[in-house]
Amino acid sequence: MDVEAFLSQHGFNEPNEDYLWFDCKWFYDSDSYHDLIIGLQRISRGKFNPQDILIEEGKPRKEGFVQKGDPLFDVDFQLVKIHFRLSGKQEIIKICCVRWLDIDIVLEVNRMLREYLGMDEQFYSAGQGGQDLILVYGEPSLKEALQREELWVDLEDLRIEKPVSFSLLEIK
Repeated sequence: MDVEAFLSQHGFNEPNEDYLWFDCKWFYDSDSYHDLIIGLQRISRGKFNPQDILIEEGKPRKEGFVQKGDPLFDVDFQLVKIHFRLSGKQEIIKICCVRWLDIDIVLEVNRMLREYLGMDEQFYSAGQGGQDLILVYGEPSLKEALQREELWVDLEDLRIEKPVSFSLLEIK
């Protein structure tokens, strides 16, 4: 079954309302990540409900943290910090903006949903190859259905390589 037929069969009919379908190369600045956060909120029907979203973007201070040999040593990238409140708790997600989706944003949101809100529902990804990615929100049974149809994409496989010290980086 192709991904469009799967989405329709499972009630995901409206792009940007029921699911997100995007090109991973579209993530070139902080506005792209802001739009993604709002999209995640929308397709979860407000179950993921970040408040007071603030986004910082700038060149990272790499001195002392990224050493020669680290994956980001010679890479010119922007550091994006996304601040928001979720269920009264202040959260920060750091993203490496290198003109490709840093999937850690979705992985972190899924972790927050599980750990802080005790939710089984998660954001799952589907794809048919290439640089397009589809995100849907639902129960673990949705992931199982995606796997049966060989449409599920493991978000862990989409991670951008970062140095161990990435979490210590700050904006100049």
